[in-house]
Amino acid sequence: MKGQGQVFKISISKLLILSNCLIMAAFFCISSFFSQRSYQKVLDQEFEVKQYQMLVYISDTLDKSMNSIELLARSTANNYNIINNILNYKKNSNSYEQMVFQNNMNQNLSSLAYTMGDIVSVNILMDDEALKTTRINGVYHYENYTGEESCERIQNMSSGWITTRGNDLLNQVHTPYINTYVMRIYSGLYYGEGIGHLVINLNENLFYNQMKEYCQDEESIILFIDDQDNIISSTDRSVIGRRLPETVYNKYEKILTGNQNPDADSGLKIFNKKQLKEHKYYVMAVTDYDKTVAAFKQTQKMVFVSSIGLLCLFVASSAFLAYKISKPILMLSKEVTNFKGRGWSRRTGKSSRIYEIDVLCTEFDHMTTQIDDLIKSLLKQEKLKQKKELEILQAQINPHFLYNTLEAINWMALSMKQKEISNMVILLGNFLRLSLNKGKNVYFVSDELNHLKSYMDIQNIRCKGKIEFSLDADSQVLKFRMIKLLLQPLVENSILHGFDFRGGAGQIWVKAFTEEDYIYFTVTDDGCGMEPELVEAVCDMKSDVGHGLKNVMKRIGLYYGEGCGLTIQSTVEIGTTIEIKILNEVPNQQT
Repeated sequence: MKGQGQVFKISISKLLILSNCLIMAAFFCISSFFSQRSYQKVLDQEFEVKQYQMLVYISDTLDKSMNSIELLARSTANNYNIINNILNYKKNSNSYEQMVFQNNMNQNLSSLAYTMGDIVSVNILMDDEALKTTRINGVYHYENYTGEESCERIQNMSSGWITTRGNDLLNQVHTPYINTYVMRIYSGLYYGEGIGHLVINLNENLFYNQMKEYCQDEESIILFIDDQDNIISSTDRSVIGRRLPETVYNKYEKILTGNQNPDADSGLKIFNKKQLKEHKYYVMAVTDYDKTVAAFKQTQKMVFVSSIGLLCLFVASSAFLAYKISKPILMLSKEVTNFKGRGWSRRTGKSSRIYEIDVLCTEFDHMTTQIDDLIKSLLKQEKLKQKKELEILQAQINPHFLYNTLEAINWMALSMKQKEISNMVILLGNFLRLSLNKGKNVYFVSDELNHLKSYMDIQNIRCKGKIEFSLDADSQVLKFRMIKLLLQPLVENSILHGFDFRGGAGQIWVKAFTEEDYIYFTVTDDGCGMEPELVEAVCDMKSDVGHGLKNVMKRIGLYYGEGCGLTIQSTVEIGTTIEIKILNEVPNQQT
């Protein structure tokens, strides 16, 4: 309803209707943007699938090629004519017999070499230093055939592949890289005495051409790797014959096997690998993602820029309406922040044209009033609780002092000094009587001083009179009341910590006087004193030192409030003075 003089107010729901329309338009724009992202993700997945299919085709082709070479080697190593020629050959034969032998073997081996275009040579190696030939497909002595490293490896092999290497054949063939398959030849086909090795050298281009045939684009790098991480062939010609850990492609293999986390550079690549079915070799492909999808990215960039422009337009409109809605809420939030426990009795006094915001301001003022009353009630209850806890603690007898006193009585009894034992028992009784005080927490200053005298008399009996104690108290101060057991912990600290370094001997002066509405106590000793850092730690309520002094400070603060407390002045090797300042009456305590 509108009354005369009433300020016009609009419901926040009407403003939200208009703002939601704009938000939906912005949401449509954002949805379009993310749909493009989803399409890109699908494209990435499709590319990865195609890459893996490519690796499947390549791995199958390489597997078949290696099987063909191995089958050719088996059939040759078990050829009757070849085995028979080797067995009939005599070492150190004359030149004519060697020539006949080499001619026969060359015909057999050359016919095998010509079965595949990528076979560089087919040779048989035997342990006969007299074997010499210039034919590519012939019979050689091990040491006259290739380098020392390859020669030794061939002699120790039964069958298997030697990884791609630079052409190290002594009878040089114009092929930069070769790959070798070796099989031992036995005198009895598959068994018997080893009589030599069959060596088939392949042009590395065999594997390179097969990988290149199935490569989807020029940006993909394909690597053919054996079980010892040697790179047999690759479309990157700079890494052929090297070990994978020595190349930049090693990290992609580690990421695929889970031995390394992806880095920023690997995020720009698409990579996968596929193991051959019948060999422990595998094929790995690494593709530069940016170059592969460059055209799509350009189109996507245009769509993205257009979407951002449209989104900015809707965001600006939505922000304007949001400002109109949120301004009064921000004002209320600022008022709430200003309170933060610094006086809940304050009121906002704010109002708004928006009905709901106006209700919030009114109810907030009502809430702060209730919180203020509740906090005051809780603080009062907490103080009462702390007082009761301290009263319970004070009602307990200090067991350490009692044990020390009983020990002194026992010592006196053993010494048969009956009078001194009697005096100590009397002093102990006075001390306990004043400590307990019939369960009351307040007594006269004179009682506090008598309690301290009893404590010092007991300590002097224990310490054989080594402590000199002096008490100076104004007569006026004796009639006032105070909480009990403030001085005894201070004197005890002087004896235990101040005099310990010189065998318990020392002097203590206690002074009590009144000034205006306060009572002052000073406890001075000529003990070892304290470093400034230790004094600061004792006065810090959060530290773990000076528990007795902290208990006195806490009780003074609890019962007497601000303006009262304890101060410490200390000089190393000179002594310590502690001053207590309290009111001449205990607040909220019945006499």
